[in-house]
Amino acid sequence: MKKILLLAALAATLTAQSASAVTDAEFKAKQDTLSMAMGKLCGAQFSSIASKDSTFNKQDFIAGFMQVMKADTTRTSYMDGLEMGAELYAQMKQMKQRDGIALDRNLVAQYLQSTLNGPALGQQQLMAVNNEARNSFIAVQAAVKQRLSQSNQEKGAAYIAKTLKSEKGWKKTASGLAIKMLAAGSGATFADTASVRLTYKGTHIDGSTFDESKDTIAMDLKHVVAGFKEALTLMRPGSKAVVIMPSSIAYGDNGAGFDQRSGKYAIAPGETLQFEINAIGLDTDKPAGVKTQNIKTPVGSATRVVPNKKGVRARSGKGTPGRGSQKK
Repeated sequence: MKKILLLAALAATLTAQSASAVTDAEFKAKQDTLSMAMGKLCGAQFSSIASKDSTFNKQDFIAGFMQVMKADTTRTSYMDGLEMGAELYAQMKQMKQRDGIALDRNLVAQYLQSTLNGPALGQQQLMAVNNEARNSFIAVQAAVKQRLSQSNQEKGAAYIAKTLKSEKGWKKTASGLAIKMLAAGSGATFADTASVRLTYKGTHIDGSTFDESKDTIAMDLKHVVAGFKEALTLMRPGSKAVVIMPSSIAYGDNGAGFDQRSGKYAIAPGETLQFEINAIGLDTDKPAGVKTQNIKTPVGSATRVVPNKKGVRARSGKGTPGRGSQKK
């Protein structure tokens, strides 16, 4: 649930008011006006949420809100408990939605009570409790990733098996790579140390695209994921292929591109990936007189050739997102 944020402009407005005398009645009226405005603001914000969320129950929301508004505020410890419970519930809800971690509310309440009713803890004991909670969270996160990876590996294996069974022309290597040649090309296959000019498109097994070269690039096979390297060593200049690589020769159990805020991955742990590759030729065949600049590439080092008025510009990347430098 979104937190209600007061605009900083309100505070700025208060400090900018004149110092003229205000009667008690006038002051009460102004506070009531602000009270109404705050209620209206809260109502407007959650009205917007209610219009988009079919599970939002207005009556239940109002009941919960009123329980806080009508609480005996002179019981400060009771109010502290309400605040702590609401904050902890918000954290638990986020864990469930973002990480798939479901905490047991009864256990949380049980251990809160037993610890609170026990002897006061010293600084070192508090640090030990904090470390215990942190280590427990790390362990659960690791288990979540492991379960996700296992599930994705099973889905990927089923996808590869179904594809090889239903379509002709596929071959599977000892590493688990599945490859289907669409055009044979000519000449020798690429060495595993070559730099290959190509275009490619990477997709998840549901068909959605996670990356695509916008123009011709060159991949340095010394700096690509194992599955991409193996696929290119099976290809020749002018060849085209579709390849499917299990996570063991792609991004493994860690995945790639994890977003802390959303809890989502660009490439999930254990995910099987599919690529369409058009291998044009060796990078030694590229036009002379180029400039290079490191760029983000999801599978490894790359040099993108971009024509301009003065000749040809090339961009190269080490495959480490976010890192880059320019060479001339």
